[in-house]
Amino acid sequence: MDVTLIESETVNADFTIELLETLNQQYPLSRRLHIILDNARYHYSKAVKAYLKGNNKINLVFLPSYSPELNLIERLWRFFKKNVLYNQYYSDVKAFREACVIFFRNIGQHKEKLKVLLGGGFQGFY
Repeated sequence: MDVTLIESETVNADFTIELLETLNQQYPLSRRLHIILDNARYHYSKAVKAYLKGNNKINLVFLPSYSPELNLIERLWRFFKKNVLYNQYYSDVKAFREACVIFFRNIGQHKEKLKVLLGGGFQGFY
C-alpha cells in the first residue's frame, strides 16, 4: 500500500528511468522488483532498455493493451480525482499542485478505503 511520489513536468523515458531508479533504491533488500506497467511508448524506449541492461533486479511486466481494469493505478487515479479534483476550486496551478502532493504524502489516512479499492474485484471495474 505504498505510493512512490516523484514530481515531474512531463512523463517520458527519462522520468521512467528516474522512477525505476527511485524504486530500486527504495527497496534495497529486495532481490527482484516486478514493476507492472501499461504500454506507454516511453516504457519501451531505447533509454529505458539501456538502463535495464545493467540492472538484473528490475523486471518489467507489461499489462495487455487496452486493459485499464487490470491496472491498479487507474483505481488510485479515480480515488485521487474524487478526493482532489471533484467539486474543488484552486486559485492557480501552484495551489492545485500542492493539493496533489499533500494527497499523496498523506495517502496513509485513506488506507482502509484503498485496501478495499485495490484489493481485488477486477471484474466490473468500469
